[in-house]
Amino acid sequence: MGRTILIADSDQSVRQKLSQALRGWGYAPVEVATGPEVIKRLEQELPAAMLLDMNLSGDLAKEVLRQVKQRNSDVGVIVIAASILTDDIISALVSGGDDFITRPINFEELEIRIRSLIKTRDKHAEDARHNAARVAKFSFDQIIGRSPEMKETLLLA
Repeated sequence: MGRTILIADSDQSVRQKLSQALRGWGYAPVEVATGPEVIKRLEQELPAAMLLDMNLSGDLAKEVLRQVKQRNSDVGVIVIAASILTDDIISALVSGGDDFITRPINFEELEIRIRSLIKTRDKHAEDARHNAARVAKFSFDQIIGRSPEMKETLLLA
């Protein structure tokens, strides 16, 4: 099985349908029904992405989203919204969502959005690793010469 996708939706039938689709696309789905379960699960394992229902029962989904992003900004979140109202979409994205999809869920669109989100996150992580390696390779110590004359100059400084 492939990379883990966390599904946070209070509706068990929706979670099951999403899980079935994710398994078919080669992902390993993990289902949770509440905000506290989201946080607990993220403490155990960092998923490649998360699908978050904006109507998560018992919690304000925006607050859960803020907590998720505060704890680990590397988790890519696709918000599932019941409406296409601009205010709802903007609110979800401002709260930390990386993308959104509306109900009824178009599974072909969802697969494309998940793959795109993961690809983007992987590229950012790779860029960060390359930057860190470049910084280590070209640090200040390597810019300053090691000749006896340079060492004497540094001692005078």
